Amino acid sequence: MAGRRYVTQLLKDGFRITLMEGNASVASIGVGDIGPRDMKVRQINVVPGAQRQRIGTGLYERAAKIACKEYGVPLASDTDRSAKAEAFWKKQEAKGRAERRESRHGEYYALSCPAPRSLAGARRRRHA
Repeated sequence: MAGRRYVTQLLKDGFRITLMEGNASVASIGVGDIGPRDMKVRQINVVPGAQRQRIGTGLYERAAKIACKEYGVPLASDTDRSAKAEAFWKKQEAKGRAERRESRHGEYYALSCPAPRSLAGARRRRHA
């Protein structure tokens, strides 16, 4: 990842981490809605040419560490997730890193504090 750097912005209601390559944004994660039990991932985006390179997982890992260390609460999914985000969170639950929770808005997942060291897992093999 030569030439890439992470930029963290603290916002009034959360934070954003952006992975930059030169002056271009490659990926970002926005976290907010700080509550007594957790703080939610509001969006995560990785440009198509950078997908399947562990960039999204790396953003989740950084966000989880900030949520625990700086805010004292675990990182959690939103109740409205994309198919890719749903697959990520189900994998974390299966590996014992996240638990499924209920809210009045629906079901979501939350990691633990302290944040897991790694959120990586074995990749599925793609068949041609």
